[in-house]
Amino acid sequence: MRTIFHILFAVLCLSARAQNGLELKGRVIDERKAAMPGATVFLGGTKYATTSDTAGSFRLTGLKAADYKLIVKVVGYRPLVRSIALRDKNQELTLQLEPDPKYLKAVTVKPDKSWLDNLETFKQQFLGESDNAGLCKLVNPGVLNFSYDRRTGDLTATADEMLIVTNKQLGYRLKYVLVQFTCNSDKGSVLFEGFPAFEELHGSADEEAQWKANRRLAYYGSIPHFMRSVYNQNCKAEGFVVFKIKNRPPMSSQAAGKVGVKIDYSPVAFDSLLTVVDEHHKQLGFNDALYVIFTKQKEPMGYADGGHSLAGVYTTRSVPQGQVSIINRSGLVLVDENGAFLPTASLYFEGFMGWKKVGDLVPFEYDPTAD
Repeated sequence: MRTIFHILFAVLCLSARAQNGLELKGRVIDERKAAMPGATVFLGGTKYATTSDTAGSFRLTGLKAADYKLIVKVVGYRPLVRSIALRDKNQELTLQLEPDPKYLKAVTVKPDKSWLDNLETFKQQFLGESDNAGLCKLVNPGVLNFSYDRRTGDLTATADEMLIVTNKQLGYRLKYVLVQFTCNSDKGSVLFEGFPAFEELHGSADEEAQWKANRRLAYYGSIPHFMRSVYNQNCKAEGFVVFKIKNRPPMSSQAAGKVGVKIDYSPVAFDSLLTVVDEHHKQLGFNDALYVIFTKQKEPMGYADGGHSLAGVYTTRSVPQGQVSIINRSGLVLVDENGAFLPTASLYFEGFMGWKKVGDLVPFEYDPTAD
C-alpha cells in the first residue's frame, strides 16, 4: 500500500468574539500615494470581499470581532497581507501596494506540452482528487508559471494574478492568492499556502439545497472540524477517535515497517495536550504523531482504490472504521476557538485530511448547523 504524505497550510486566523456589526474601511494607494481603483480587498478564507472604488476606497461591514488576515491584490503589484485584530471598534486603514518587479520584464510564453503536463499535476494537487474537486474549474490557468527542478523532483508554481476557481459541487466561486506551491511526485508530497475569498453562487432551489448538503459533507471530518473539536475537547462527540503513534519519526513514510512503531490504544486526553493561553486561544503540544479516525463518514472508494488510505497502518488490532489521517507536529501550535492554528507550518497532515484540498474548502466562518 502506498502512503501519500501531504502538507496543507491553513489560510486564516479567525478568532470570533461576541461583538458583531463592526466595520473595516480604508484606502488603497500605490507607491506614489495615488489612489488604486479596482483592487480586490478581502478577509482571507471568508466571504467578506469587495473592490476599491475610483478613489481607492473600500469598506467591509457586518464583521465579527475577530483576528483576520486582510488581503489586497492588484495585477502588477505584490499582494499585501496584513494581520487585523478587530475588537470593540471600527478600523480605518491606508494600504500601500508595491510593484511586482517581475511584471517589468514580463514575456508571453505559449504553453507547450511540459506546461500542460505541469498544469494537470497542479490541478490534481491544488484542487484535489475528490468528487467535489472533479467538478471544479480553474477558470484562468494561463496566469500560472511552473518550474521543475530535475535534481530534487520539486515542481513549483507561481501565479501572476489571483486564481479563479468555480466549484459547482459546493456552490462557490473562489478567488485565490497563491503564496506558495511545491509538490514532489516521487515523495508523494505537496505543500501550498494561500488566501481564498469565497463568493456564493446562485442557482435553483434544488441546486442550492444540494450545495448545502455537499458543504456539510465537505466540512465534517475536515481539518477545521477536527481543530475546532480539539479546542473544545469534544472530539469523541464530534466523531473523531484519536490515538498516538509511538516512536514514529515525523514526516517519514518509511516508518511503517520499522520495529517499535505502533499505536498506543489508550484514548488521547486532549486536556493534557492543551494549555489555556487566554479566553480565545489554547496551545497544543504533543510529541507522538496522532492517528485520527473520523467515524461518521467512510473513505470514498476511489480514494482507497488509489492506494492513498492509511487504514490499517500501524494497527495490530481492530480499530473503528472511517476516514484515517495522521497528524505530525513540528513545534508549538496556537489554536483559536474557530479551529485556526498558528504557525500554520507546525502541523502536517497525512492521509484523508491531507488528500482533501481546495476543492473541498468552505469559508472559515462556515457553520454546518446554520446551512
